[in-house]
Amino acid sequence: MTSFSERCIAALAKEMALRRLQPIQFELVRGKHEVYEYAKVVQRDLLVELYVYTDEAGCTLNERDWKIFEKWDFSDDNDLIRSFVAYVIKVLTTGPGIKEEHRGWLDSLIKPQTS
Repeated sequence: MTSFSERCIAALAKEMALRRLQPIQFELVRGKHEVYEYAKVVQRDLLVELYVYTDEAGCTLNERDWKIFEKWDFSDDNDLIRSFVAYVIKVLTTGPGIKEEHRGWLDSLIKPQTS
């Protein structure tokens, strides 16, 4: 693990603990061209996959929607890490947003009103 990936995963773990969310277990993946940390979180109908590389991070939702946090889009590593952590926490606590492909996930949270 690099300093960036260690700091990124530690920041996410800290925020998860503060919110009393289940810890996320990352595993080291040695790909053909790169090494990265990977974690998978399943919540109802939502599959969240997290990727932390040597200098960037990313997230996929249900193997379709890819959100990347690349170093040149941020003022520094800390800004990138803060944004990645905030995005992951938002997805895990409030959902990915109301996109048509995620309506099933949102509907699973809404309980019908009973009289």
